[in-house]
Order: sequence, then C-alpha cells, then structure tokens
Amino acid sequence: MAGRRTLIVHAGGGKAGSSAIQSALGKSAGALAEHGISYAHASADLSTYEITSGNGFMLYERLGRPDWEERGEALVESYLADKPVGICSSEFLGSLPEQDWRKLINVADARGIDVRVVYFVRSAVGYITASYNQDVKRSGEQRTLDEFARSAGWQHLLDLRKLHGLFDADRLQVINYDVARQDIMSAMVRAAPELQEAEAALRANGNPTVNRSLTAAEIEVMRHINARLGQKYGPEVSDRLIYDQPELQGSISPNEDTIAILAGKFEDATSWVNVTFLNDPATALQFLPAMSEAKAKRPDKPDRALRIALDWAIEKIESASEDVSSLRDAFLAIDWHNSGHALIPHGFDPIAYLLINLDVLKARNPPYHHYIESGHREGRQYRWPLNLGESGDAAISDAIARLRLEDSTRADSPLWPRLRNALQLESLIQQFAHREREYLNEIRKIHEEHGFENERFRQRLGEAVQPVRATLEATRDELLQRDDYRARELERSFAALAQNLSTQILALKEDQAKLHASLEEKNTELTAVAGRLQTYRDSGFFSFIRWAVRRKGRP
Repeated sequence: MAGRRTLIVHAGGGKAGSSAIQSALGKSAGALAEHGISYAHASADLSTYEITSGNGFMLYERLGRPDWEERGEALVESYLADKPVGICSSEFLGSLPEQDWRKLINVADARGIDVRVVYFVRSAVGYITASYNQDVKRSGEQRTLDEFARSAGWQHLLDLRKLHGLFDADRLQVINYDVARQDIMSAMVRAAPELQEAEAALRANGNPTVNRSLTAAEIEVMRHINARLGQKYGPEVSDRLIYDQPELQGSISPNEDTIAILAGKFEDATSWVNVTFLNDPATALQFLPAMSEAKAKRPDKPDRALRIALDWAIEKIESASEDVSSLRDAFLAIDWHNSGHALIPHGFDPIAYLLINLDVLKARNPPYHHYIESGHREGRQYRWPLNLGESGDAAISDAIARLRLEDSTRADSPLWPRLRNALQLESLIQQFAHREREYLNEIRKIHEEHGFENERFRQRLGEAVQPVRATLEATRDELLQRDDYRARELERSFAALAQNLSTQILALKEDQAKLHASLEEKNTELTAVAGRLQTYRDSGFFSFIRWAVRRKGRP
C-alpha cells in the first residue's frame, strides 16, 4: 500500500461543541471529498440547527461486537472511502474502553492508517451544567441544578486520562472548548491541518448554535413537565422551545456552596489537564470560566416558555379525541387471513400485539404481517403477560358494576362524555367480536373439511391396499401348489412383506384417528370461544350503557 493514510477521530468530549462540528462536517462532505477528505456514514441533517449524532456512532457500536476481527478492517476502510484522509466524529468515542481503542489502533495500523484524535475539553463546572441541561431536555431530569451537580462526575477527565495512556502528543490534540467555542471550526482546523484547504467550506454556514442549552425559564417549565409526565414528552417540548428561538443562549450556574463542593473534587484535576495538555496560559482551562456577555445581554422571557408549553398541551388535548378512531381503524384492519402462518405462535393476540408494540400501531402495520416479517426476530411480545381465569373475570365484573350510574344520576351528568366514549368503544368491540366469530366459524369449517378429507384418505388407502393383498394371496396359492423349495422361500418373503405392510397401515390408521380426535377437541374449544364472544357482545356493561343512555333520552 503506497504511503500511510490518516483517520482523524473527533472523540468529543460530550457537551463541548460536537453537534456544531458534526453539522459543519456533514454540510461540507462534498467539498471535503474534493480535497481528498472523506466524511462517510453521515446522516443528512434537516436544518441549520438540527441536532446530529455525527458519523462515528457506527464505529463506537461495532467495536464492542464479537465479529470485529472479521469486519473491523472493512469498516475502518469505509471511513476513508479510498481517500488519503478520513474523519470519524462521535462524542461517544471518548468513553470507549481502552481495549476497544487498542482494537481500532491495531486494525488501522495493519491497513497503513494512522489514527489521530482530537478532543475538546470543557471545565468541570461547564460540563456538569451542560449535562444537567441535556438531561432536562432529553432524559426527564426534574431535580434542581444544585441537586444534580453535587453527585455528578466529570467525564472529560476520565476520557483524557485514558487517551493520554494510548496516544502520544503528536497523535492527541486537546483543545479548550471554553476558549474555542466562539469559533469552533477554526479550532478544529488548527488541530487537524489536513482540513485547512477545506476551511472555507467548513465555515460557509457561519457558527450557528446547534443543540443549544435551555434558558433558566425553559428549564423551570421543563422540570415541571418532567415531574408530572416523566421522560415521555421531554424531547418533544424542549425541541419546540429551542426551535422557537434557536439562537437564544441559556445561562444557569450552580450556587456558591455547590461550586465549592465541585472545586474540592475537580480543581486539582483541572491543573492536571493544563499541565498535561494545555501549557499555554492563553488556552489553559479555568475551573470556573466567566459567563460571556452575550448570554447576560439576552435573557429569556418566562412567559414565552409558558406560552409554548401551553400551546403544546392544548394540541395534545385536541389530538386525544382522535385516539378512539385510530384504535378502531387499526383493530378493524387486523389481517386475520395471515393468522394461520407457520411463524404465528399459539396464543398470538393481535390486539395485544398492537397495544404492547405502539410503534406498530402508530405505523398502521397489520399485526400478523408485522410479526411474520420482523416481530418474531425482534422477540416482540404478542400477548398480555397476565391470564385471567374465572376468578379474574369475576373481579372485572365487580369493577364494572361499581361504575354503573345510580337511578338519581342526572341526564346532564359530567360522566356523559365518558359514556359517549364508551358507546364508541362498544361499537368497536361489537364489530371486532362479529369479525372474530366469523373467523372462528371459518376455522371450524376448515377443520371439518380436513377431518372429512382424512376419512376419505383412509378409505382410499384401504382401496389401494386391497389389490396388493389379493395379488399376494393369489401368488401364495399358486406357489404352494408347485410344492417346491423355491416356492416356500418366496412364500416366506411375501409373508414378511405382507406383515410389514399391514403393520404400517395399522400405525397410519392410529395416527389418523389421533389427529381426528385432536381436531374434534379443537372444534369444541373454538365453539366455546365463539359462544363467549357472542355473550360478550349481547350482555354486560355495554348493554347497561345502552339502557342508561336510552333512559336519559340521549341520542
């Protein structure tokens, strides 16, 4: 292989401008290729402010797989794509275990590729504050910053200690993010001189704020949402807050007591980072960097965050009325014709499959088809984990009885909207039960026809065997009349053949009889299920709902 090549690994650190760097690299991939630099495996971002994950997560994930020895070389080569220089970027790479870094270095070296690492380090206080902000946005964090900070760690320190033992100064470039953040692409180019010719393209989009922090007002709104709703809606609401004013910069810091605690934990570590990587006082890391004036001059208005959160909540309430219709359409579109497929397990419940696997329901995928195509490989749940027997049915009946209206209930009761939804649900259940009954009837017919075919098979088998027996008897008689040694030998051979054939026929008939009995048992079971469904349709809570509505004169 002619000449050594270079793989530039931008390994983070986390919360230190990775999204902005990855956004610029992704938008400039074509221009980089013209200069002999590959930025492969990047997902296209949707806007200037879109959060991206870089192109290095694939490498991070596959380094831990057992098939790395077989596939590692091809993956590393794919990042260079026949170019002399490749770039791989992911903040996750900084936290790779040492053995995974050595696997990457060894494979790259075997292919004539030098691995060089660029790492942006951020002050402990800055990193912990930004991590808190991210967890409020994405992970349902509801504590205050001070509660979070007192137990938080400084991941950058752990990453750098590990990288320092793996790479010498020529192959590991550490940059102070707090100093470089105002022009982060220039800092990236200085750390990787191979990018100099493409610097104009990398800076073409300016220095937009990507994955910005939440403001203090936004954090307070998000903390309340997270406390009430958990992690489920955090990303959705925080994205709406951010994209409303993407250039707004947040400012929040721990109180003095918390900073004193963090200083005791990380001031010495900050000195180690400076001595080891940042000897120039102009670029040295400060334990507590000063807040920029730009942040102080652009405070957020609390009512903006509240208004956006309120608009989101109203939209959620309005869209909730569509849920019943969506469920009804999904249930009525169940692909029952696929239920007999060999991959469908016994006890498969298509409604449970849709409600347990909400992504399938939202995508409007038919449950049987989805399980056949991918659900069985993914180990998807296909029935409820709890089976209710007769005692469970009784408990449910008692619970339903407690929901019934008393005679004194007024026609304008606030329960009426709930009754209206129950009527919609009743219609859905009736249609489902009707289709289920028809389906069970079809199964029963198939089994009956199958049983009839089994009987005809046995008759035809007997008819086919009878000529063999007749011929065998005739041959035996003829040979006995000749009364010679050859005849007796043939007789014994034919007798053995006849006995063997008779044994096989008897065994086959026994198997057919067992199959027929099994089918009869199944038919009885299906009939019972169909009967229960019919009873469910014609009686119970929904019949009472109909009575109650008619009694109150409702339409």
